[in-house]
Amino acid sequence: MEKIKGCNMKKQTLLVGSAILAMSIFTGCSNKINLAEYRPMVAQKNELAPKDLTAHTTKKAAIVKFKSYKYKNVDPSQLATNQLKAELTKSKFVKVDKVLPASKIDEYVKLAEQEKQGGNKNVSHYVIKGSIQAISYTPTYHPVQYVKTKKGTIKIPPYWSYEVCSDIQTDILNVPSLQSDFSNLEHTCINHKGGNNQAKAFFPYLINDAVKETIKDSADKINKFFAPKGYILEVKRKDDDIIAKISLGEKQGVHPGMKFTIYDLQKDSATGDINKYKIATAKVGDNTIFANTSWVTIDLEENQQLKIGDLVEPDLTEGFFSKAGKFLSRQMR
Repeated sequence: MEKIKGCNMKKQTLLVGSAILAMSIFTGCSNKINLAEYRPMVAQKNELAPKDLTAHTTKKAAIVKFKSYKYKNVDPSQLATNQLKAELTKSKFVKVDKVLPASKIDEYVKLAEQEKQGGNKNVSHYVIKGSIQAISYTPTYHPVQYVKTKKGTIKIPPYWSYEVCSDIQTDILNVPSLQSDFSNLEHTCINHKGGNNQAKAFFPYLINDAVKETIKDSADKINKFFAPKGYILEVKRKDDDIIAKISLGEKQGVHPGMKFTIYDLQKDSATGDINKYKIATAKVGDNTIFANTSWVTIDLEENQQLKIGDLVEPDLTEGFFSKAGKFLSRQMR
């Protein structure tokens, strides 16, 4: 129960990289829907859904420059700002309006209010603030090892490895109130293997690399926050197969293969809160994505039924292959 407030992979080894790539290719499949085969299905209306199920809001955000943070004379704050902008520029859920210093936040709020007063009511503005909270650089010595094999004893020379971690705080502030709608502290580490027989060393670029990876993880969370919410508009069926028309389309970032979670909305009689309960999962048809709507195949939970106005949210859970690729890219780089 939740309360409502309003295959790129880096190869590390030829063997592992090829295996993951091959598996990702063979597990892919098409999901086309032939709309002519389905007939309209009577569905009740969810009384807690908004009156206008097709209304969409454009989300814009200004990124505040990171404050200076130095670790052994390495200051990755500007890199963090640039990386966050680069990651969010790729998002289909939010438009990066501008990058500004903290002293210009009030000015941005005024401009946002003027835009709404000018008649652009379907735009929501936000301010994204980020700060580097901590960086650690941990060297570990690995002494010489002798490994016995069938062909004899192999000597593994001594070496140093380095684990570099960074903690980055990000907050999304609502405009004009500047109240926090989202807050996240991300902790990400990378590992590096030094050369054989090489003395302990400090590699400044590893600091930047760790910050970049932490920003990527932070941007994933921010992107999920901005993911649009849609609603069930129409339901059809063919025998036991059910499809539904949802109020999300290409303009809202829907793409082939995208998955969704569908929720029933219920009001708590004691508190008055509107809660959402998962009743189904869905996958968009590769050939049924339109400008502001899409048709999706439905997999209902047991003893559940769809209603017009049920809530639809994109399922942005990271897949196995994406997780594996990210994990490998951060190990012994």
